[in-house]
Amino acid sequence: MSGDRLLVLSMGDPAGIGPEVLLKAAARWMAERRPGRLLAVAPPSWLDGLRRRLGLELRLVVDDGTRARPDGLTLAPWPPPVEEDPPTDLLIHEKEPTPPALPAPSLAGGILAWLSLAAAVDIVGRDPVRRALVTAPVCKESLARAGFRWPGHTEYLGWRGGVADPLMWMCSPDLSVGLVSNHDPLARLPLAITAERVERKARLALAHLARRHPGERLGVLALNPHAGDGGVLGGEEVEWLGPLLESMRREGLPCDGPLSADAALARGKGRLLAMYHDQGLPVFKLVAGAAGVNTTLGLPFVRCSPGHGTAFDIAGQGRADEGGLFAALAEAWRQLEDRAA
Repeated sequence: MSGDRLLVLSMGDPAGIGPEVLLKAAARWMAERRPGRLLAVAPPSWLDGLRRRLGLELRLVVDDGTRARPDGLTLAPWPPPVEEDPPTDLLIHEKEPTPPALPAPSLAGGILAWLSLAAAVDIVGRDPVRRALVTAPVCKESLARAGFRWPGHTEYLGWRGGVADPLMWMCSPDLSVGLVSNHDPLARLPLAITAERVERKARLALAHLARRHPGERLGVLALNPHAGDGGVLGGEEVEWLGPLLESMRREGLPCDGPLSADAALARGKGRLLAMYHDQGLPVFKLVAGAAGVNTTLGLPFVRCSPGHGTAFDIAGQGRADEGGLFAALAEAWRQLEDRAA
């Protein structure tokens, strides 16, 4: 039953646009009479005050995830219990916490974002077949100040889901880009990009394509400029990447490459696996805009988020665009339907 399915939202960094786009996307979801139920993990007093300032017609009810209402946004009780063993700083929270004073990285923002995320994962984990996680943007600097030891959402969720290396998959109607290396600094890429890792990520992407885009092929980008130009500009394509992809094609897997990254991305369409973050994502964000969604493949539960960040520069001004978070809700819902099929 679609009415049993629950989309669980974490609020992101409270100093950014996360709470604003959360409320706006929820109001739009209700106005369009979308299916399922919405549950957010955020201080109810904050969201209610923000809802009033934004002038949104949205029913807010404080309850737990088992009784989330279909006619509005349900808010988990605050402070939420968390099942993981958090650092001491994460325990410094109150029933009515003080919001960060400025739209900027802060310890308080990191603590509250982490607490919201941890509790939202707990709620989804109790019924991962019928519940999906939708995360608002976090600030990595704020999280690091709070003692968060993961580079970002993707790595943390892999740890929570017992998956060593899930796939960051940025998707939109025309162009999708997955990443072999998510957040490794450039200096570490020679060690981060291996044949084993490329194959694991490619297989996750191919399994997703088989469900969501049957018949489409996965293009695997080369590591080096011009796909190495036969070894002149780097030997990885000749030595192991090309042979790996040829072996996968012999299995009958629909993958192409190694493809010259500039030529493949210039088309602005297709389903591609990039070697590292800034090889694939600048073009993806240019092409996809607000329609871009970040989803994590390989987890035991569905997770989606908007493709943008905290936007501290416009936080608190009431002019953030909820399109990215709304698209993430819609993608999470589609993935829940896929799992139920």
